[in-house]
Amino acid sequence: MDELRRFLARHRMTQQDLAKEIGVTDAFVSMLLSGKSGCSLDTAKTILAFCQGKEPGMTFEQLFGKAA
Repeated sequence: MDELRRFLARHRMTQQDLAKEIGVTDAFVSMLLSGKSGCSLDTAKTILAFCQGKEPGMTFEQLFGKAA
């Protein structure tokens, strides 16, 4: 989730801003960024779509790393 943290910093967004934009709780975003929680594929796609709206070249692999 390091890239998501960098994305938030580049766009001067807080965890709360992201949570509101993608329709999840602040606590969920906090747990996701700290590695204490994962997310469903649907949520990952929602996060990616939001990020791509600000950075059209963003890929799933860049944001979440390579799939195992």
